[in-house]
Amino acid sequence: MALIDWFRRPAPTPEPTLEERAVIDRSPIGQPPGGAQAYISTYADTGRSITPEAAREAPTVYACTRLISQSVARMEWRVMRREGGIPVPAREHPLYRLLNIEPNPYMGAMVWRESMLLDCLLYGNAYAVIERDAVGRVVGLHKLRADSVEVSRGPDGMPVYSYTSSRWGIAKSTEQVWQAYDIFHLRAPSLDGLLGETPIYLVRNIIGVELEAEKFVASFFRNGARPAGLIKVTGTLTEEALKRLRQSWQSITGGAENAGRVAILESGYSWEKVSVDPEEAKLVELRSFCRSQISAAFNVPVHMVGDATKTSYASAEQADAEFVKHCLANWASRFEEECARKLVREGEPIETHISFDALLRGDLASRFAAYSTALNNGFLTINEVRERENYAPIDGGNVARAPVNLAIVDPNAGKSGDQSPLTAPAPVPATAPTARDSKGRYAKRKSKRLADLSPEVQECVSGKIGRLLDEGYDQDQAVAIAISMCTEAEGG
Repeated sequence: MALIDWFRRPAPTPEPTLEERAVIDRSPIGQPPGGAQAYISTYADTGRSITPEAAREAPTVYACTRLISQSVARMEWRVMRREGGIPVPAREHPLYRLLNIEPNPYMGAMVWRESMLLDCLLYGNAYAVIERDAVGRVVGLHKLRADSVEVSRGPDGMPVYSYTSSRWGIAKSTEQVWQAYDIFHLRAPSLDGLLGETPIYLVRNIIGVELEAEKFVASFFRNGARPAGLIKVTGTLTEEALKRLRQSWQSITGGAENAGRVAILESGYSWEKVSVDPEEAKLVELRSFCRSQISAAFNVPVHMVGDATKTSYASAEQADAEFVKHCLANWASRFEEECARKLVREGEPIETHISFDALLRGDLASRFAAYSTALNNGFLTINEVRERENYAPIDGGNVARAPVNLAIVDPNAGKSGDQSPLTAPAPVPATAPTARDSKGRYAKRKSKRLADLSPEVQECVSGKIGRLLDEGYDQDQAVAIAISMCTEAEGG
């Protein structure tokens, strides 16, 4: 039996060729891989396959992905250099041009960022090849199709990225492979840390419901914007007469442009309604429910994608701030983190962050009130305020100003064009200013000289003057307050 089993054993499976490997598995990124399971996993319970391309036909998916991608793409990606622990804008750095103007010769920075975010929102992952020069500086970012990239772990556990231009099972004879250091990989929230998970797959059922609702609405208007029904006929019609009657009725009542037209039935004909009214089917509530659930999956406030009935913010500025804090800031942090890991050379004092100042700008009165507070407390200089409003700098505008009772500003600041830090605040006397002033006035009214005082009082005054001088009083105030305190003690 052992010999028979040896002959029956399956032949070893040969290693697949490059062409075969390119068509083995084209599972959507972030979805379960492998044959039928990958095919079935895209299907919603409505019976429709919810691929990224199909999902974009859902109005809420399209609105959410467009809103997030365009909002992040149009913001300035600031590049800062640390000088003495202080971040200073570094617009002359080559990285600033890549992130804000042109990451590659065929794509602008806004288009690149928008496209990367769309891929990440729809596929769960977005990829770009990092081009470097001979000394390791980044000189280009070339985007790849998310559905043509395969990610695996190498023997060392590091990600390996394989890219082919094949799609829908059409294999090519070449394949490009990159290591993790050479790929800008933007991930959606991930369970394993290797691949991001797309909301399209996770909420495919509710997306399928919205697609079916839209399809029903379109069919409803195509069929006369009214419920379907039956035309009852007395007697029997021939096939030709039946066909002619159906065409005649459809030409009069079919299509949205025919809604409301009057139909006339001949003797022997009657109309009977048999379908459910859309209001009875709660179609409006269903579409609103779909919109709110899909918006929640993308972390987008529902009023920003067309549902104005659920606005709960006191102002547009507050709504924008909530959107930035709970949605856009998360995506911006993913961009910034990948940039710090792979685009900034180790040891270089460069940091980047995406600024949402333009999105969070309030109305003119609110902005100017905030600027006034910042200027009066030394948080901003005049030229920094003018830069935020796109005005040219002025001479002497780099000097920080603050009330004299809070801090002293170096009078030589601003000559070199740099903002001078505020000096340390003056020591605050332990005695409250009101008490100090009242005691000073009381002491002056006494107008006694030290020579006229008793030896005991003179000794008391000498002991208190030094302490008052240390607390910040000048000589005259210290003497007057000490005399007042000692004479009151002697009199008491």
